[in-house]
Amino acid sequence: MTYVVKVGGNALDHADRSQDAWVQFVADVASILADGDDVVIVHGAGPRINQVAVAFGVTGTFVDGLRVTTADMMDVVARAVGHVTADVTSALNADKSISALGLTGASVVTGECVGAPWGQVAADLTVDGSALRALLEAGFTPVVSCVVSDGTGGLLNANADHVAGAIAATLRADVLIQMTDVAQLRANPDDPDSAISTVSIAAVDDMIARGDIREGMIPKMQAAAVAVRNGAQCVVMASGVEAGALGRARHRQGLYTEVVA
Repeated sequence: MTYVVKVGGNALDHADRSQDAWVQFVADVASILADGDDVVIVHGAGPRINQVAVAFGVTGTFVDGLRVTTADMMDVVARAVGHVTADVTSALNADKSISALGLTGASVVTGECVGAPWGQVAADLTVDGSALRALLEAGFTPVVSCVVSDGTGGLLNANADHVAGAIAATLRADVLIQMTDVAQLRANPDDPDSAISTVSIAAVDDMIARGDIREGMIPKMQAAAVAVRNGAQCVVMASGVEAGALGRARHRQGLYTEVVA
């Protein structure tokens, strides 16, 4: 089986190896590999980007859950994301059963610049699946960032969920696991009791159109729909804040939302 695991910046902030959630995440990745399965990890870096932006005096805003990326913000994103890639890769490689290889998304993902109002933000992502497959076949666990190529030598800021969805589709992954700071999709975003355990991509489209999926949940669910429509078997979204979250999501335990065709 092939897993694509998206780790949100809030879920495993700074890849602190002393945190129980991160220690168990590394163990869960090792367990996937021990079972003979492949895994590609895609990470975000929201908290680190915010910190670097403050340090450099760059003000950031969001539109529809996506970070508006000026030229100055693109520099901030590239710095912050590179640090997180190094942190995650190093922490994974502390487990000698894992051969993690950190990649900037620009190594394997190309996008089109969406322009105003988002600036240097990527859409219509294309993934070099042959490169990722070669790494997996060689025994590596790719760790892919959300800074991608614009195809002309420049960089774009891609939403990490979108990158994960595109990779899952290209690799025809058995499961895309989205580890975020929320456990489930809600039919009514204001009602915790309206959590959904299984949802179709058609229902996701309808919910986005009605405004029942908002802000940061929009790119997550868009990415899930893209993945399932274009080759992935399913998507499981679960909270990555607590220890053991990846293992529970893999085995459909605890709280989660599964997105299916």
